[in-house]
Amino acid sequence: MTIRRDLELLSEQGLLEKVRGGAMLRTPSATAAEAGRDPHDQAVLGVLIPSAYYFRHIVAGARRVAARRGDTVRLVTSGYDPQVEQRLVSELVESGATGLLLAPSFVDGESAPPDYLEHPAVPTVLIEREPPPTELATLSTVRSAHERGVAAALAYLQSLGNRRIALISRVFSQTGSFVQRGYRQAAASLDLDRDVPVITGTDAATVRPGLMPEGPAVVFDQLMKAGVTAVLCHGDEDALALSQYAQANNRAVPGDLSIVSYNDEVAALGDPPLTAVAPPKDRIGTVAAEMLFNLLQSDADQTPIHVQIDPQLIIRSSTAPPSAQPVRNIRREP
Repeated sequence: MTIRRDLELLSEQGLLEKVRGGAMLRTPSATAAEAGRDPHDQAVLGVLIPSAYYFRHIVAGARRVAARRGDTVRLVTSGYDPQVEQRLVSELVESGATGLLLAPSFVDGESAPPDYLEHPAVPTVLIEREPPPTELATLSTVRSAHERGVAAALAYLQSLGNRRIALISRVFSQTGSFVQRGYRQAAASLDLDRDVPVITGTDAATVRPGLMPEGPAVVFDQLMKAGVTAVLCHGDEDALALSQYAQANNRAVPGDLSIVSYNDEVAALGDPPLTAVAPPKDRIGTVAAEMLFNLLQSDADQTPIHVQIDPQLIIRSSTAPPSAQPVRNIRREP
């Protein structure tokens, strides 16, 4: 019954064609023919992402949109190397990509787009990226509203009685910049204590033992000496490492320290499961692909559009009032 339900869902998404006793993979040309389109007019969506860890969900959303239309997706990964990105984008266009979804390696929220994006050869939409707010954009963008996700997490922790809420963010990307900016804005708006650690960049890399054996002790001692009762940690692996270290050293999570992770890739698998901010990755992919296919229409308005989609705050067992007994097996979605 589980397999049948899965086949039914994939059929509804246009990925499979149900036949007696099972299903067959639908070819793009067949889907295009059903839609009354010439298979030779099929669009080719070129997608560049820096890594698969976070962005695979975005790609999955874009692929579903392409599959429904009978179009194809070509994926390349850059490893956060700007020079590699420029070459890969050129190769996508040369190989026949008619539109591009790109997540280039912006360093922070104030960085200008790479030079090769000033005049792209085909319609292009940026995913989880945006140009600095100081200039008019030339490309449309779709990203998570990371700042609002962070604000929701801090407001929730404050509602539990936490005022000393630290930040750990070692991510060297524009997403990390948005998270850090959201933290500063929310902490000021909520009037949280300011004299708490904000551990970013290379300093935050010490959280995980694999990067520095004594790192977790250094970070944890810094939090405890500052009287921190809650921490927002970007992302899941660092949050899990911090939780494991705290409990191995006779500190209760939650109780002595509440932990919220930002990303929600594997946060639910912790012990306790971690409360997390979950960016709408799949939805980012579907909205970006729909926007790009609209731009491919010859009569479409090419004026750049900027879309932000709110994350979700998923409440699990790693957050509680300070010094309270741990509360187990909670799961609520607002």
